[in-house]
This record gives sequence, C-alpha cells and structure tokens, in this order.
Amino acid sequence: VISFSMPRMFGRMVDSKKQGYAIVAVMGVIALLSTSLMLVFQMQHHGTVPTAIGAASEGVEQRFGVFDSAIFGSATTLTSTGAVNSFHDSYTSLGGLMTLFNMQLGEIAP
Repeated sequence: VISFSMPRMFGRMVDSKKQGYAIVAVMGVIALLSTSLMLVFQMQHHGTVPTAIGAASEGVEQRFGVFDSAIFGSATTLTSTGAVNSFHDSYTSLGGLMTLFNMQLGEIAP
C-alpha cells in the first residue's frame, strides 16, 4: 500500500497527478518484466536432470514447485521483505541474476 501511495502523493505535491501515475506505471512494468523473466529463466531446461523432471527444482520447496517459487522469489526481492520459500543461490544462473537485480533496485518496484 505504501509503495503505491508514495507516487500518488508525489503527484499531488507537484500538482500533476499524471506524473504520479507515470511513476506507478514504470514501477508496475519493472515488476512485471522482472517476474516474467524470472519465470522464463527458471523454467528453462539445462542438463539431463532438469529435463527429466521438468525444471530446475534443486533448492525449491516441493510443495510450491518451480513456478510458484520463482514468482515468490521475484516478489520478495522486489519488495525486500526477506521472506524465502526457496534458496536463491540454487536458482539457475539467469534466475539468480534476476534476484540480484531486484535486490539492487532497492524497492523501486513494489
């Protein structure tokens, strides 16, 4: 709630709500791109074992699976909550890159 209310407050402070909405739109695009790239990178098959079982499932909570763990990993690193349901260092190389990229953004995207 706070992450979306700050751009709205900014728009009201500068007396241009369009600027606040533009910031929210950019935040949403960053979150959507990050999550979709994380899903693509985590669902790729590299090697014989991930091909046999469907995805890279090492370090992933088996209750949730690779798909849900990738979404949760992206969301938790975008918002810097610190919650984990899978080991981020067990992600594929590009999936791990997305978690590090999200951490470097430092809560720019909600």
